[in-house]
Amino acid sequence: MDIESIKRDFELKGYTLLELRTELVKKMAAIHPDKNGGAFIDPDTEEQYYKYNGAIEFIDKQTASGTSLITVNDAKELIETFTKQIAQTTSSRDTDLIFAQRVDRSMGVIRKKFRLPKITTATITAVLSAMWIFPNQVKDHPILGQLINVESLMFTYIWFYALMGTVILWYGLYSFEQKQERFLRNTNTAFYQNKVFKSFIANEVRNDTEESVPIIFTKEHLMIYLMDSYRGRGRRRTNLIRLLRFPKMDTDIAESIADTVISKAEQKNLIKKVDSNSLEDNYIFVKSLGNSTKNSNAL
Repeated sequence: MDIESIKRDFELKGYTLLELRTELVKKMAAIHPDKNGGAFIDPDTEEQYYKYNGAIEFIDKQTASGTSLITVNDAKELIETFTKQIAQTTSSRDTDLIFAQRVDRSMGVIRKKFRLPKITTATITAVLSAMWIFPNQVKDHPILGQLINVESLMFTYIWFYALMGTVILWYGLYSFEQKQERFLRNTNTAFYQNKVFKSFIANEVRNDTEESVPIIFTKEHLMIYLMDSYRGRGRRRTNLIRLLRFPKMDTDIAESIADTVISKAEQKNLIKKVDSNSLEDNYIFVKSLGNSTKNSNAL
């Protein structure tokens, strides 16, 4: 192993040993097992990680055998680079945890909303079924025997339709809850968030009247865009069957998506924070708007 082979094998661009070491540290930090819950993504990644480590050790030996030493400022820069990578990993884990908590809270609200109709229909059906199965108990009752004829065909129809209605309602609500939960968890995927970012850019460009004026937006703008997209889809769907066909977006989930998208866009240098006169953070698209929509920048 020599310096030239290290530069060639790892595609390094630095000239000095310090520059080469810094590049290797960055590459090593990018595939650190902490980014994947403490484990390497695959065996190839693990092998590459230790190759980087071996190259760094070789450079350190070359540095120690020479007269040049790493200055305090250079060492500080290396530490800050590595620390920043780990901090981003920790931040990503915290964001995922918050998102999971918000998904659970959102699903709890939805289940609570449908709890009363589910209990009511199940209770009515259970009572009618008991009457239909034990007709003598009803006939012998001094009040119910005078009001209800459980042996009539009409009562059988009522019981049957109540039973079918309960089954359909329970199945519909269960299917909706499963669809809603899958949708909410899918919103935390890179694929969905990339679609959100690109469509948001396209929407902002379309609504902008002067292309020469930089487009400034806030997290609230992105949240409103997300929520309006789903309100628009369900605005005319008033009955329960149509209402349950489409997932819903609440404020908590919209905020989680907006936080994640903005964080990733900042890391990719697609947007940057600008000064503002409000309590909210303002952001601006870094690249030209025309190119950003044509080239489909990805998170």
